[in-house]
Amino acid sequence: MSFSDPIDLAELDRAIARLRPFEREVFFLHRLDDLPYDVIGTRMGITTAEVERIMGRVLDRLRRRLARRRRALPLCFGRRRR
Repeated sequence: MSFSDPIDLAELDRAIARLRPFEREVFFLHRLDDLPYDVIGTRMGITTAEVERIMGRVLDRLRRRLARRRRALPLCFGRRRR
């Protein structure tokens, strides 16, 4: 999957819903509320480094889940990229 691939919002919503509640909260605070890691850490009572680790883990999980879903689609639903 590359940045130019269209993203099915329903797929993304399902992938986000599968995150742990704590991970989902960190993700939303950063991506939707546009809060920096240090503010999120202070608000949630964790270190900035922990926020960075959580976001890295969240983005990796979302990337893998969306990529796995794309590979599972039949070829008639889109081109397969390498």
